[in-house]
Amino acid sequence: MSHCELAGKLWALANYITAFAIAQVLAVLLALANRQMPLLGAPRARTITLWVTPMFTILYVAAIACCGWVGAQLSQQHPKVWYVVMAGQIVAVLLFSGLLLLALMLKPKRSHRPRVNGTSTGAVT
Repeated sequence: MSHCELAGKLWALANYITAFAIAQVLAVLLALANRQMPLLGAPRARTITLWVTPMFTILYVAAIACCGWVGAQLSQQHPKVWYVVMAGQIVAVLLFSGLLLLALMLKPKRSHRPRVNGTSTGAVT
């Protein structure tokens, strides 16, 4: 495989990673907006999600940066294009992930009615 072919595959991989990260955030945001994820109202699930989302965001950004850096090294004619596109992809992933974190922090917490005779009423507001 030539350097040009490998650079093309890295370009595509960076695009796939970016698209997946953004699609994943949009799917969760849509599910939250349609109240299809009531589990995220639970304090423990919310805390886990607030910790896991940044960790995956860091992994996505690292993968995009690696693809961009290696691709720029392989594409000696246009390395600046690689860096600009890579920066744009990273900004997009960070913005969408930040939007998800903001939505999770602002989402009202699920509250339960007080227990009556040792049993929960199970009401969710």
